Amino acid sequence: MKHDAATFHAFRGAIMKQLKLNHPRMQKIIYISDGTAAQYKNTSNLLNLLFHFEDYGIHVEWHFTETSHGKNTSDAMSAVVKRFIRLASLKGELITNPRAMFDVAERNLTTEKLRFFYVPKKEVDLVRQAVVDVTRWSKQSLELRRCMDLSP
Repeated sequence: MKHDAATFHAFRGAIMKQLKLNHPRMQKIIYISDGTAAQYKNTSNLLNLLFHFEDYGIHVEWHFTETSHGKNTSDAMSAVVKRFIRLASLKGELITNPRAMFDVAERNLTTEKLRFFYVPKKEVDLVRQAVVDVTRWSKQSLELRRCMDLSP
């Protein structure tokens, strides 16, 4: 699977569904990520931001920190999960694909505050097929890459 806007949108959709179930009165989400233009400040993700309310019914802000300066709790949690998966593999757990990795993480690390989501490649491919042709936005997105805070 590629690490691109369609994949991000598919995973965010799974997370948003769960958030809305657990927090039905939630009105706004604030995303914080480092400022890497290649991953987050691209045309597709900016359009996803623009249509966030239409897609999920929740208002949004997205703040970009300087590249590699926005480390927070989620980065630490990611490191713990990656380390656990690596150690499980070294101890003989057979982890040969994303589903197997998800199963090991869910079985061993899920808590009341830490949940894992599995989004099959088929779902990501459906999102990718539904993406609107956004090439006409490319010139404008180059200017948006200089922004630090965005909200529709």
